[in-house]
Amino acid sequence: NNVKNHRTMTLLTPDTTNYRQLATSHLRPGDSVLEIGCSTGECTALILRRLVLFHLHEMRQQKQQQQQQQQQPNDEVVTTPKGRIVGFDTGGDMIQQTQQRLHAELEHLLPKDTSVQ
Repeated sequence: NNVKNHRTMTLLTPDTTNYRQLATSHLRPGDSVLEIGCSTGECTALILRRLVLFHLHEMRQQKQQQQQQQQQPNDEVVTTPKGRIVGFDTGGDMIQQTQQRLHAELEHLLPKDTSVQ
């Protein structure tokens, strides 16, 4: 059982007790999240922030590994999936507000030369 390659899927609904805290506390790098009833994306933005922080941490680790690789040419740098968030809401205007919130969150969190889909 290799924990490093283990992926989970978290299902969130507004009826889940303390779902905002639950959403972020159980996330691990590379996780997929389905948020049903994302509304204006408040919880979605928290999830995104956590996954982006995982991503940035991993980028720093890979940079350090690459620097070590220059000293030890037989080492290999492994890239892992960065995670995925799917938000669902029946209101098209809610989805639009969520998208705007997430774009603003990404602009705030990411270095200018970094891209995340």
